[in-house]
Amino acid sequence: MNSFHLRMLAMITMLIDHVGATFFPEEMGLRFIGRIAFILFAFLTAEGMYYTKNKNAYIKRLLLCGVLSEIPFDLMVSGQLFTLEMQNVCFVLALGVIACKLLEERKQRETIVTLLGLGGVLAITYYIPMDYGLAGVISVVIMYYLNHTRKSRVIGAVGSVAVTMLVSPLQVFALLAVPFVYFYNEEQGKRYGYFFYLFYPLHMLIIWLVYIVR
Repeated sequence: MNSFHLRMLAMITMLIDHVGATFFPEEMGLRFIGRIAFILFAFLTAEGMYYTKNKNAYIKRLLLCGVLSEIPFDLMVSGQLFTLEMQNVCFVLALGVIACKLLEERKQRETIVTLLGLGGVLAITYYIPMDYGLAGVISVVIMYYLNHTRKSRVIGAVGSVAVTMLVSPLQVFALLAVPFVYFYNEEQGKRYGYFFYLFYPLHMLIIWLVYIVR
């Protein structure tokens, strides 16, 4: 499986999860399937960080996606135009990349600067509620540093599942994502450009619109 296949699988399982949570909250099977999505997105984010030529631009894209997605996310989750009760996962993925960048470049700056930066990431996830929060940030970091072989990627994915289970025991079903990580062939596949960045806010907006008019 290449990067395109994993991203499409992540988007499909995320869509199933969000449809289930919004329209069929009693159907837990849909939520079980949905647990696959975050682990794959965290893995792909770590891969993107590893291969990108411009890490700052990558971080900015994730943050911009987070900003554009916040209103659709809040509408879908709470029915409110804006709320600080929970922020969308793009912010967590961006913070995960920032943490990786700080750790990767730690030899180029004073240790205290790196520690302050990591402390800032920790503070943000502590004081601002986010989808998956600090566990999500740690998941990206784990999979960034365990991305060299199939065996290490599987260890990273299982470790990320274990960390996110601290957020919700339901995350045990995220182990369903591990075989897909194992069969990843390190190839790009089809170019999807900004498709994900558009799909994320748009699918939540459509779900909300269907929910209010049904």
